[in-house]
Amino acid sequence: MPKVYLVAVYQVVCAAFLFCMLFSVYAAKTAQEISKSVSRHSISLNAYDHIAVLPNVLSPLAPTAVGAQWGDVYFGFAAANHSSGEDNVNGVLVVGFGIGDPEHVIGLDVSMAVTSINPADGGFAKDRHVDLKLHRRLPYQSAIAVGVENLLASGLDRDFSKTYYLVLTKDFQVTERQLSISLGIGNGRFRSQEDINIDKSSIGVFADVSIGITDWLDIFADWTGHAVSAGVSLQPVKKLPLTLTVAALDIGKSAVSTVPIAVGLGFTHRF
Repeated sequence: MPKVYLVAVYQVVCAAFLFCMLFSVYAAKTAQEISKSVSRHSISLNAYDHIAVLPNVLSPLAPTAVGAQWGDVYFGFAAANHSSGEDNVNGVLVVGFGIGDPEHVIGLDVSMAVTSINPADGGFAKDRHVDLKLHRRLPYQSAIAVGVENLLASGLDRDFSKTYYLVLTKDFQVTERQLSISLGIGNGRFRSQEDINIDKSSIGVFADVSIGITDWLDIFADWTGHAVSAGVSLQPVKKLPLTLTVAALDIGKSAVSTVPIAVGLGFTHRF
């Protein structure tokens, strides 16, 4: 074999060896970061803007810049009494997963909500839609995200317009508690009630405030441009990634005659 080929083979082998060494170091570091993240219960409580337990179709909650990443999956069920005061209940199922790495590049949170779960009410999964959120973690315990809601809508969900938004989230350490504040702008459901009533295109401001009372209990409140909602999220079993959320929606009755009370149970897991 000519000498030039031997040199080339030697260089390729050395490069492959170096690549394997670097990859092993990176993989070990990544596994360690994931292990630390899971040990802090970072994906089991208040991780996905409460969407795993209270989908947007039931709760006009403001989104945050936090989302699922590669290896994360979540699903949940939520129910709320009728906003008109009728003696019946609305229910929703939601399933979601994450793609990408928001810590180093960017993450994509993908979820689908099924808003018709009663077979007697026109058929199961007749009404459904998809939500997407691109999110990136920033220095100083902050994050930024852009999202769209109500994509690929079918059934009655087509009666609602798509919503596009931009949101920033910042975490603060207050004594032993963590305070999270989100502020964003968007169209669609973030418009004022007056603009929604006359179907006027406009941009609204929304906000969310959440504080961890204990390792297993959060309280939150938000403003969506026309409605105030508030509630609690808790982790009933410490070793299980289950979140129970109870919230009062549209407390000021800007668009309802009776304040809806929503209850949801969500599950999150990181592979």
